[in-house]
Amino acid sequence: MTAKRHVNSLLGNIDWLSVAIYLALVTIGWFNIYASLYDETQVFAFDIHQRYFMQLLWIGVSLLVAFAILLIDD
Repeated sequence: MTAKRHVNSLLGNIDWLSVAIYLALVTIGWFNIYASLYDETQVFAFDIHQRYFMQLLWIGVSLLVAFAILLIDD
């Protein structure tokens, strides 16, 4: 099987509605964390010492792990 067919079959087997709902809930949750910890005196929005940045970091890590699992699970 060629690499293009593998990618097409891999992406074709994903439930995109579930992915969209998951991403919407994660985004809404992150905005809620950011809004609750918002500080007008903070100059830089993505400060590594803030909880919302750590949450954003974990969101990114979880997306990378999910993609890796998707690639491994053949």
